[in-house]
Amino acid sequence: MEVRDRYLQRFPDRGIALHLWACLTYRLFSGEAAEEELGELRDLEKSATSDDCCNDVVQHSLVEFRNGEDARRIQDTLLDIIREAGVNLAIFHIRNGNYRDADELVRTLDTSYPVEYILKGVVKACIGQFEADDEELELARQNFHLEGSAASECDTIAGRQSMS
Repeated sequence: MEVRDRYLQRFPDRGIALHLWACLTYRLFSGEAAEEELGELRDLEKSATSDDCCNDVVQHSLVEFRNGEDARRIQDTLLDIIREAGVNLAIFHIRNGNYRDADELVRTLDTSYPVEYILKGVVKACIGQFEADDEELELARQNFHLEGSAASECDTIAGRQSMS
């Protein structure tokens, strides 16, 4: 908090620090606490001095902070703007049992991050299990294997879970 405050004293019109702090608050505490942190950012957006606040990013974060509330409406509009919107919308679909909708989203992902391989694996595993589809289960296994056997991931919790 001290670093954030020093940064904001020097650059009071930079919303990126407030947004980053809200995201950290979400990870460490809760969505409700993170949303409170965004109050300062909303005030900054209303001011004439705001030059680097991005409403799309704030809207995306609010969906996450609110556990997916309005995900379909907001994330759909952000798919071409914020890469993570597709990942989060796919997770929303999985949570709601819409595995085919999630599959449509993950098919379009240019998989380059570990979480994306895991997400593809989870989607394929859900479809394979609920539809008794061996091909989908094999695709799930392949995605989990790619994640778990990667040199950078094999000794991480996510990598080990992917291999189990």
